[in-house]
Amino acid sequence: MLVRMLQRVAGSRDGTPWAPRGGVMDLPKDEALALIAHAYAVPLAPATDTLREETSLDQKLERAITTKRKAVHRG
Repeated sequence: MLVRMLQRVAGSRDGTPWAPRGGVMDLPKDEALALIAHAYAVPLAPATDTLREETSLDQKLERAITTKRKAVHRG
């Protein structure tokens, strides 16, 4: 089941890092429903090439924002 992460989850799942906030993950239904129930994620429609492309862009944007914030804080 595809979900979009609303919260950052520390650690990894089966050796793979969790998707960042706003990122998309394909999880077994029981895990996805648990994350949704705890407001860590929201359900998404089945995957499409466009969705995968958007997720990649979201991750690139998040990295760029994080890098910019670190640069600003370093002063």
